[in-house]
Amino acid sequence: MYESKIAQNKLEMERLTKELADVKKKYLKQKQKEQQTREREDSSHTVKRGGPKYLGGGFKIQTSTHMAS
Repeated sequence: MYESKIAQNKLEMERLTKELADVKKKYLKQKQKEQQTREREDSSHTVKRGGPKYLGGGFKIQTSTHMAS
């Protein structure tokens, strides 16, 4: 009886280990797809921008050469 219980536990551990590995693979694949989608969205947003550039607290960057006194 003791040996059969050990064998059952061993089989259960192997099954759970395989199941955990499958879940990890699915999770990582999903995260990778989300990351690729995010990167595509980010790159499409940067291409579409064409307005004035701002820095920090929303102040427009001046490219003029004269300074106000």
